[in-house]
Amino acid sequence: MSNCGVSLRFQGDGFHFVSGINATDASMAGVIIQSTHNILTNVNSSDNNGTGIIIFGSDNTLNQVTVEENSLDGIITFADRILISDSQVSSNEPSGIVIQGSDDSSFIQNTFNSNSSFGMFVSGLGQTGNQMIGNTALNNGSIDLIDLNGNCAGAIWLGNTFDSANEACIE
Repeated sequence: MSNCGVSLRFQGDGFHFVSGINATDASMAGVIIQSTHNILTNVNSSDNNGTGIIIFGSDNTLNQVTVEENSLDGIITFADRILISDSQVSSNEPSGIVIQGSDDSSFIQNTFNSNSSFGMFVSGLGQTGNQMIGNTALNNGSIDLIDLNGNCAGAIWLGNTFDSANEACIE
């Protein structure tokens, strides 16, 4: 799917399973998830003129997704209980992933390399219960891993590979 405002949008009751889709060349976003309990696997959302994937609905899973070379952030999540694993989120402007108000979410064994500013960016909105485990974030423009909640309050950062972070508690 290409050359649309949004290539793929999840709405309604949710519980969708999507695999093997390419969402490219969209003007706003490759994928927007507004419903709950969806599973995306082997989805490519790259080369969009906006954000790769925007998540508004809770309880969604992204596994083995590729989100690269989008003109805005790779992934932005506003929702709770999100699982993103084994995914490649690189070469986006400015961040690989922005965790914006999400609680009780897990980001496990992903790669966030070569984004123009940040690999993983946790906004300072007091999020709690998030786990960032076994991710790789290298060669990002400013800081590889950043948590603005102060002293990693409410988050577990464990076993990540990176060159730079804004807090000593990020490991």
